[in-house]
Amino acid sequence: MAGKETPMTPDESSDPNFEEQSSHSEVDDSDDTQVTQEMRAVEEPTDTDDRAVQELLTSFNAAVVESINFDYAVTLVISCAGGNISVRLETPYQLFDGQQDNFCDQNNVWSASRTLFLLRRQLSGARVSDRGQLILEFDDGARLLCEPDDAYEAWTFWHENGQQVVCSAGGAVVVWDENPSQDDREVPD
Repeated sequence: MAGKETPMTPDESSDPNFEEQSSHSEVDDSDDTQVTQEMRAVEEPTDTDDRAVQELLTSFNAAVVESINFDYAVTLVISCAGGNISVRLETPYQLFDGQQDNFCDQNNVWSASRTLFLLRRQLSGARVSDRGQLILEFDDGARLLCEPDDAYEAWTFWHENGQQVVCSAGGAVVVWDENPSQDDREVPD
């Protein structure tokens, strides 16, 4: 086989970075459970101290996912005691279904369809961290985690009473209230 060429590979004598490159490319896929455990271990966020956000988050307790809509985002419509809340996920998110973590891309219907198992599930709570992380927790152990994005609004939730909470680009959590209380309205001079 004189015509067959052998591909050239770098060795220690010709490439001073060979050892460094090869040590980064070694992959041990003998134990996938470690990866799953790492994904499942969510960094404990410091909950936001914004009073309006905390009050709205209490609405999620014992609420039920009534519908899930797919377009260029994924929207969960959640029925709670005080009315409906819509949660719109506009960036990729993680979904732990009780057994494994799933990475869901809101722009890919096949990937986002993993979210369907949340339909008719009851929430046990919701949290928003001071850095913009949204965590929805379900009574059966399922969890949805949406991290902030540097360039885009990652998520939005709004209550039918006019309150809206947005994780803006960079992770800042912004609150709007379309129906401010009398105390919040400006009084003309």
